[in-house]
Amino acid sequence: MSSILLTAIFSVLVCALYYVVWMFLLPKWKGYAIRTEITNVDDNGANTHRLVRVPYADLPRWDEEHDEAGNLRQRTTVVAPSSEGSIKASVLGSGQGH
Repeated sequence: MSSILLTAIFSVLVCALYYVVWMFLLPKWKGYAIRTEITNVDDNGANTHRLVRVPYADLPRWDEEHDEAGNLRQRTTVVAPSSEGSIKASVLGSGQGH
């Protein structure tokens, strides 16, 4: 085999090893999970993806607030006067679609 081919194979193997360590081993050792977060950049539909570290203790809340793709779930807030004359706000649609 030529040295160029061996260098290319070695480079791919090093990248694969780096990916496995960064995405699977480090999160397990450090006690967090990697999740994708999608952020809308403008009103034209452009968005961006980023990987975030979510501690294991915060995973249930994260999964409740985000869908599987990483989009923030939309919640509807209803404001209504209460019997005491003050205003109460309640959240509809907890996003439990799992």
